[in-house]
Amino acid sequence: MSRIPPFGSKRGFAISVNVVFIFASGVLAADLENLVQLVSNRREALSNNETTFHFLESHNSVSTAGSVDSTNASAGQTAGPFIDASGLTSGESRFMRAGKLARFERHERLDPARQAVPSRPSPEIQSYSSSRVEHRFGNSGTITNEDRLPSDSVIDLALGLRAKGFDEWLTTEIWSKGAIRDTDTGMVTLEWLPSNSRYQERRKDLWTFDPKLDYALTRYEIQWKPEGSDEFMADTEIVNGDFRLVSGVQVPFYVSVKSYFNQAGAEPFLTHSVEIAVDTYQIGDVEENDEAFLIEWPDAAVVLDKRNGQTYVVNDGPKQLTDEVLQAAFGRGLPDVEERASSRRTWGFLLIVNCLAAVALLGYYARSRYSIRAQ
Repeated sequence: MSRIPPFGSKRGFAISVNVVFIFASGVLAADLENLVQLVSNRREALSNNETTFHFLESHNSVSTAGSVDSTNASAGQTAGPFIDASGLTSGESRFMRAGKLARFERHERLDPARQAVPSRPSPEIQSYSSSRVEHRFGNSGTITNEDRLPSDSVIDLALGLRAKGFDEWLTTEIWSKGAIRDTDTGMVTLEWLPSNSRYQERRKDLWTFDPKLDYALTRYEIQWKPEGSDEFMADTEIVNGDFRLVSGVQVPFYVSVKSYFNQAGAEPFLTHSVEIAVDTYQIGDVEENDEAFLIEWPDAAVVLDKRNGQTYVVNDGPKQLTDEVLQAAFGRGLPDVEERASSRRTWGFLLIVNCLAAVALLGYYARSRYSIRAQ
């Protein structure tokens, strides 16, 4: 099996839930609140953070799952080559967060020896400011009010800020619902069973923290129960390493991510892997203002504002498309959330009135025809 080479030498580089804590032997139940507070303090510190990193990503087609060697499948090995050069992509990324503001960047590095075109539009930037969401893909993009966080981001998962596939950031309230169980691993493991209808008790999330590293997150695993199976199987595994102290917080400078395809009766099949080498952390110094998070659009970029259906072409003017810039360009104000809701209520009311009027007219017409026939 060909594996992804490591980066360098040292660095290598309000949801309804059911939560269970599994702590190292000797931890008393009375310490639960303190332990939750320790983990939450780390999360709060990293909630104001800028991280830059390099990534190396590989894909393996699910269509080759039939070639999995069952004796080695759990280790990700196949009967044939794992991937070829065309399945590798690399590049640089940046993640920023300050309170409710966030920004995700991915800049893919094109290697002509391996790729004719990037695997996806590059750069790809998603910005979450106080009033809207911007999404740039290549030389075009959109502005919308939909606040769904990126589904394929991993650095925020590795830092324990979010659960995979969820649009909400993790909160102390979620982690505080727990019970203590003994374990001899010396680690702290949090088990999360989402109880919403989307997962129907078929998903299990496991976060593992190391008390020797001030409860730094060392591993995050998502297990999935395939259709027709009663057993949980590996779906995604995130392993952190090369921890260093930055601004008083132990943070990983190496992250390994593996995702699997699961079928009942078969071993998990490795379909996607990412290795991350962190370059820098900036903790506690990110300004919580829109200017630091809004996208600076390049000249000739075409941006669709989905809030009003208008298209804006960036020229020699401002590169950050604030609402004031867009209002001046479109010649009219942008409706806010309450105005749009009021407009929808008005149109809904008019529609109901028109429907009732139509029904009344039809009834009157029917009664008139019946009356004439009766005469």
